[in-house]
Amino acid sequence: MTKKKKKSAGKKKKSAKTRTSNAQGRTWAASGSEFDSLMELVGRPMMDHPDLPEGFQEVGLMEAMTEFGKPIMDLIDPNDRKGMKKLFEVATAIWTYTILIEDPDEDEDELDAGVLDPEPVIKIIKKQLKLDQNQATELFYMMLERKEYLFPSDIQPESGLALFLRNEGPSAITEFDYSRIEILDIPAAPPVPDANLASMMNQMDQYIYDQAEYDDWESDFFYMEKECTGIFSSWIEEIGLPEFYEEFAFYAQMFIEFVYQHEHPEVVVLKSVSPVNLEEFLFNYVLRKVMIEPDEYVNIPPALKLFYRFLYEKGYLDENQSNSIIKHIGDLEPGFIDALRKKFG
Repeated sequence: MTKKKKKSAGKKKKSAKTRTSNAQGRTWAASGSEFDSLMELVGRPMMDHPDLPEGFQEVGLMEAMTEFGKPIMDLIDPNDRKGMKKLFEVATAIWTYTILIEDPDEDEDELDAGVLDPEPVIKIIKKQLKLDQNQATELFYMMLERKEYLFPSDIQPESGLALFLRNEGPSAITEFDYSRIEILDIPAAPPVPDANLASMMNQMDQYIYDQAEYDDWESDFFYMEKECTGIFSSWIEEIGLPEFYEEFAFYAQMFIEFVYQHEHPEVVVLKSVSPVNLEEFLFNYVLRKVMIEPDEYVNIPPALKLFYRFLYEKGYLDENQSNSIIKHIGDLEPGFIDALRKKFG
């Protein structure tokens, strides 16, 4: 995703890592600078398009391309540093070809003359995916069929700003089992502060309050983010949730970046997030810009609740601040689950 400039905090922004999922989950991580032009398309359209056919969901072009390209993703080594770039080069070439052959205004003489010869696209597939001629040709025609199946050309909206994606099967959106997080039901003990972490986070807040130039705090921000999410992931393991340490740390990182690097109409830091900020994060930022498996979205509210308990225990927040924000997250959670079921269920 491409970061927006925070009005109150400076001029220059650094593209954060953009994550998506392959068959094993959140294992893709690539620098956004490699394909910023594509990331400009990442925003999803508003849900509930008036002409949305039954059995389809409305998606933005970036999400459509990601879903379309899943078979290609499976052919790319997840350790390949340029894997995402290869994925989008191949997917874009095939997608563009389908648009041209579907264009009713395309000159039939040009088509007959071979202007839309598939061989250049197949050549790109061979080069980027290291396939032979037969394998590349087979993948090419399979992807043409996949495009028409997922995005039937005769039902797509005219604007081109949104696409209707076929739901390939309902996803089970079930509420998080909070019996696994007993710590949230236990009165908080006096905190055992992490003086270094609290100091880094308070210093970051001061930069925002002072409207410091981004260059003055960029390196401090990324160091604080790394330290905070690293300590939080260890804390998740310590409270008995080792299977969630990586996932919950990812959501915490995502939220930190939303708070400090997303554009807000007012000054916002972690200790001052409001119900409006939380609603914006869950219902807009998450549902539009975060691409994870449907059943994983339900883990975001509990991750945020634990994150705010963690911030109290480490001395960054007082107990009232922590409890108030945790309550706001809980108040929004049922509506968030309903939105997920409406979109994916």
